[in-house]
Amino acid sequence: MRQISVTELTPMPKVQYPVLHTSSVPILMPGEELGEQVIEIMKTMGIEKVLVLDGGDKLEKIRHTITTTPVAVQSIGNGQKLNQGMYDENGVLLLGQDGIISEDFIPSLQRRGITTLYLRKPDEELGTNQGMLLRTKILDLKAAAQEELIAQDPKMIFAPQNLKTIRDIKLYTATLEDLQPHKIRRKLNQANAITYRPMGEPFENSVLDIRKRTAVSVEEKKAYASAVEECLSLLEGMFLDLVTTGKFLTLNLEDITSMIITGTMVNRNLMILLSLEKNKYSYLTSHSLATAVLSVNIASAMGYGIPQIKSLAYSALLADIGMLKLPERLINKQGKLTSLERDKIQQHPVYGIDMLRSTPELPVEVPYVIYQSHEQPNGKGYPCGKKDHMIHPFAKIVRAADIFTALCADRPYRESHNPYQAMEKLVFMTSERMISPEVTKSLLRVVSLFSVGSFVLLSDQSIARIITANPDDYMRPVVSIIWDQEGNSVSLDNRLDLSEHTELSVLRILDENERIALDCPMAGF
Repeated sequence: MRQISVTELTPMPKVQYPVLHTSSVPILMPGEELGEQVIEIMKTMGIEKVLVLDGGDKLEKIRHTITTTPVAVQSIGNGQKLNQGMYDENGVLLLGQDGIISEDFIPSLQRRGITTLYLRKPDEELGTNQGMLLRTKILDLKAAAQEELIAQDPKMIFAPQNLKTIRDIKLYTATLEDLQPHKIRRKLNQANAITYRPMGEPFENSVLDIRKRTAVSVEEKKAYASAVEECLSLLEGMFLDLVTTGKFLTLNLEDITSMIITGTMVNRNLMILLSLEKNKYSYLTSHSLATAVLSVNIASAMGYGIPQIKSLAYSALLADIGMLKLPERLINKQGKLTSLERDKIQQHPVYGIDMLRSTPELPVEVPYVIYQSHEQPNGKGYPCGKKDHMIHPFAKIVRAADIFTALCADRPYRESHNPYQAMEKLVFMTSERMISPEVTKSLLRVVSLFSVGSFVLLSDQSIARIITANPDDYMRPVVSIIWDQEGNSVSLDNRLDLSEHTELSVLRILDENERIALDCPMAGF
C-alpha cells in the first residue's frame, strides 16, 4: 500500500488496484476511471492524500488494519460497555457497539485461542463521512456518464462488452463433495454456526439511483423486455435439458446471470417488474427467474459484493430444480397434501443437488443454498429443521424471494395475491420467525410496502403507479401519475417522489377490479 498526494495523481482510463480514502473507504475500484473531474473533486473537498493498494494487498485486511485498534484480551473488564464494535483478527464482529462485556465473554475468547481484540475507531477520528461523500460524488459522475450512454443507445445496456464484465468475475467452485446431500448434512451438523458476511465493494454502489431518473424511453423498455425474454427462453431450455439429458450448459446460466446483474445495475425496477409479469413459460421457469432477480436486489440492499451477488444469482436460479423430479399432479394438487406427499415434496432440495453432480464449475454456495432455501429461522423448515444461525444467509434471501414471487403468481389451488397482500403476508411470516427480519427489511428497501408496478390511490384522488422504493421510508415511494383527479389519462412523464411531496400520501392500493387496462406493462416507467 502506498500513500500518494492528490496533486501527484494523473488521469487514467482504468485504475489497476483499489484507491482508498485515508479513512479506508474505497473511492475507486479496479477498472474504474480516474478522470480529471474526480481529481478536481478531491482537491475541492480538501483531500490531500489517498491510499493506493498494490497487487499483494488484501482490501479487507488493509481496511481492518486502518479502522481498528488492537487491545489485549486481559485488558478488557467485565461489565465494560463498548463505544465501538469489537472484532477478531479476521475482521469478524464479536460484539457490537453499545455491547456489554459479560462474565463468560473473556473465558470463551480464551478457549478459542483469541489473545488480541480489535476495537473499531470512531468515524469522526477516521474521517469516514468525508470518504463516503467522496465516493458518492464519484458514483454520481459515473451514473451521469452511464445514463448519457444509455440515452444515446439503449441497446448498449445488454451489449456483449457490458455482460462480459460480469462473466469475467471468477468464483470459488463447488467440489464433488459439496454436491453430495449427505455430506452437506454432515458438515452442517458438525458446525456451530454459519458465518458468511458481505465482502468487497458493495454491489449497491454500482446500481443507479432510479429516483433521480425521468421516464424511460421506449427503446430502453424494449431492450429490457428482450433481455428478460431471452433469460426466460434460456432458462426453460436449461430445465428441459436437465430433464432429458441430466445436464445443462453452464454457459447459458452465465448468460442469464450476467443479464440479471447488468439490468439491475441500470434499472433495477424494470428488471423486477418484468420478471414478475405473467408470461408464456412454465411456472418453474418464470418463478426461478423472478426469485433470482429479487434475490439479487435483496442482497444488494444488504451490502454484498459483486462476486457474492453473482454466486447468489446462480443459487436462486437453481434453488427449485429438484421440483423437476416430482410428478406434475403432485406439484399442482388442489386438495390437502397427505403426509407422504408432503414428505415427497420436501425432498426436492436433495433431488436438486443430485441433479447437479454432472454439472461442473458451479459456485460453492449453490448446493448449500439449494439444500437450505426452505429452512426457517424458527427451526420449523426443511429438510433439517435448522435454526437461524445455522442457515446460510443466501438461503434466507432466496427463501424470502421465493415466497414473495410464489404469492404473486396464480396457482391451480389458489388465485394470486397482489404485491401489497404478498408483502403483508411476508411481514406476518417474519413476525412468526418463518423469514429472517433482516432479509424482509432489505426486501422492503427495494420494493417498498407498495411493490414496484402496483397501482395506488393518492390522497388527492389521482391514481399513480409505484416506480421505485424510498429505502428510508417504505410508505413514501416514487410514483408516476397515470390518471389525474378527474380520471383523465396523463400521457407526459409525471413522476413524484412522495418523500419530497409531503402534501400527498398513498391512501390505498387498488384491487384488480379497479385497474384500467394498460397498452404496455411498463406504462409509467
